[in-house]
Amino acid sequence: MLIRDLDAQRAEPNVIILQTPSTRLQIFIEDKIKRKYECNADTIITLETKKDLKTVKTLMHVYPPRGLRWFVRVNLDDCDMKTLISYIHESVSCVFFCTSSRYKDYKTLKEGIADVDEVYDFYLTYLRQTDFLYLYDAFVPQENRLEKKFYDFISQGYRGDIEALFTLFLHLAEGGEIKSRNDIIKLCGLGGLTVDSVIFSLLKPLSGSDKGLRLVIKNRMQAGVELARDLGYSTLYNFISANLTSMIQLKQLLITGKIYKRIENLPEYCDDKKLGRYQRYIWKLKEIPLSDMLAFKYFMGNEVWVNELDYMMFLYRYYSDKAKHLLQ
Repeated sequence: MLIRDLDAQRAEPNVIILQTPSTRLQIFIEDKIKRKYECNADTIITLETKKDLKTVKTLMHVYPPRGLRWFVRVNLDDCDMKTLISYIHESVSCVFFCTSSRYKDYKTLKEGIADVDEVYDFYLTYLRQTDFLYLYDAFVPQENRLEKKFYDFISQGYRGDIEALFTLFLHLAEGGEIKSRNDIIKLCGLGGLTVDSVIFSLLKPLSGSDKGLRLVIKNRMQAGVELARDLGYSTLYNFISANLTSMIQLKQLLITGKIYKRIENLPEYCDDKKLGRYQRYIWKLKEIPLSDMLAFKYFMGNEVWVNELDYMMFLYRYYSDKAKHLLQ
């Protein structure tokens, strides 16, 4: 389906199934559904525990006193699929907003409720041109539109990086200017090649044969070099350092149980806006040992890179340490 289908006057979804890597797109679509059904804090249920299941079972045959529907938020990654499907079939007063990071779960639910009316399914790992245009029109005022050459550049190169597009659209919506391709690259990376993607590639564990390892390391090195050609090595260093620091802080919050699945209700010392952009990486951060992230930070040191040699020296020290632990 197309995102704009949600705006149709006749659109009254009972179930939304969404798979997308973009947290901001998920929030955008979620907010559209909440507005459509006049949902508020008292009508929203996040399905996480057996107690939540009982709540849904109790409410799914009665309408809320304020608002048109109960809004049930479901993460299919951690869900009793059989129970969910039965509740969807029985419910008359809930709208189920179901998200998944695995296509298998997305497909299982879609097939399990094929006979349910008004199911809206969105598989948005890549934006079709129609959805791209819809979001561009939704966020960017007419007076802040891109020149055609820059519009074509992002339309052709970035529809597979939805988070980067949101970054650009919000930048334009707030009156930010784009005067060159380099401005776009500084904001969005190189069409999928971003500071965060470089960080996560360097945090991946090493494995395989000697020949395979050399190729893996070479590819990871090359990603940083390509990004530095447009950003500059000092900017790359500062971006990696700042983003890695935020990731480490989030990892510590995960370890101490202050957050679990969603970045919310953070301690006062945390920057909600800065950390919130990493919501889509929660599952990755759970899998990466804190020790690996701290080692990465340690080998970066405190001296900003000024050229390719500095970057290569960091990689040499970093991967020498990784290889040493691999052999132990």
